Amino acid sequence: MVEPSRILNLPGSRVSALQWILFTSFKYFTAGYKKKFRFASMSIIGIAVGLIAVIVIIGIMNGLQQGYLNDLIEIESYHARITVEPGTDSEKFHKFLKDTGYVQYSFEFMELEGVIRSSYVEPQPCLIKGLPAEVYDSDLGFKEELSVVSGNFAIDSLDQIVLGRNLAVNIGAGVNSLVELLVIGEGKTINFVPLKKQMSVMAKVGTGYPEIDSLLCFVNISLLKKMLPKTIPRIGIKLIDKDKIHAFIDEAEKFNGVIVVESWKEINKSLYSALMLEKYSMFIILFLVFLVVSINIKNSIERLVFSKKKDIGIMAAVGASEINLVAVFILQGIYIAFFGIVFGLVFGILAANNVNLILSSLGSVIKMLTGSSSIFFNYSFPVRIIPTELVFLSLGILILSLGASWIAVKKIMKFEPVRILHYE
Repeated sequence: MVEPSRILNLPGSRVSALQWILFTSFKYFTAGYKKKFRFASMSIIGIAVGLIAVIVIIGIMNGLQQGYLNDLIEIESYHARITVEPGTDSEKFHKFLKDTGYVQYSFEFMELEGVIRSSYVEPQPCLIKGLPAEVYDSDLGFKEELSVVSGNFAIDSLDQIVLGRNLAVNIGAGVNSLVELLVIGEGKTINFVPLKKQMSVMAKVGTGYPEIDSLLCFVNISLLKKMLPKTIPRIGIKLIDKDKIHAFIDEAEKFNGVIVVESWKEINKSLYSALMLEKYSMFIILFLVFLVVSINIKNSIERLVFSKKKDIGIMAAVGASEINLVAVFILQGIYIAFFGIVFGLVFGILAANNVNLILSSLGSVIKMLTGSSSIFFNYSFPVRIIPTELVFLSLGILILSLGASWIAVKKIMKFEPVRILHYE
């Protein structure tokens, strides 16, 4: 070992002091690797395993949440909804929206709650969405999130309807079946009028989420304009980049005739808040794992400090300052956190990206051993890893490890080198 007195007492020796701290701390961390395995391995493994679990679980949660939100945004709420005053020039307004540079596609839409029935089963509630006939071909996000299970997505005439897959099953309707819509429309002399309309099913579509597929159906917007003659259609907006929603709102509100512009976050505020609360609650619960690991790091470093009391006394006696000695042992905890984080990130990202393959293989092994299978192992989980979350998680682990190390080595500042060497 390089003697501290040769390095630390030289004028202007900050760089040399740092070199000695790094050299000595790394020597302690690597020398006697068999003993070091007992000292550091469990803490490193604990951090790595905990981080792998967090990455996989949060990745799946992000995938499920983003998938569900994307379906709602692309199919139901859109990136933004604009309510305009009666008499607004529609063609001029759509041109204005296109010229903002934010809009990919804009269209009129209407919504109406109703009941749908066939001749086979009891009526079912539904949400009827009136859209332009060309929406499936023009709106790329809508087409990507809404898959056609059977038939062709066609709402060219007022007699055509497209049903959600689960809704079609619930009423026993297939492609080319006849169904009847029952709604409360608007009359010329009275406000609310019961209306019936026979429709031909053109297609069954699905999002993969039963709560959406069992409620939505699509018709030509002209039908709802007839049923709701006093209601002004709203404008649905699909943006090129949904993250620029606030900039778009500022531009859209400049048009004379715009009453209100609602963003997708405002429309889905309750759901979005619930999903975020669920996610961050899981973060806190899983972070407790690292709190336990940090306690293990503290205990390990305390044992190391106690076993190295003689070395500490010698280094202090020949010129090493308390701060330098504290830094040497704090770096032990930082090394543990660093290696745990590196292993955790590498294997966590690999596990998250291959989680479906891992579950499928595990399901095959269980089936081979027990003869039974579970749909869980064959379910395809969407996974989305957000780099910023990994950065904050890694920093949190590093801070916890640093705090645990500091608590463990504070007692070094109370050591008296002469007394330590006397008893040794």
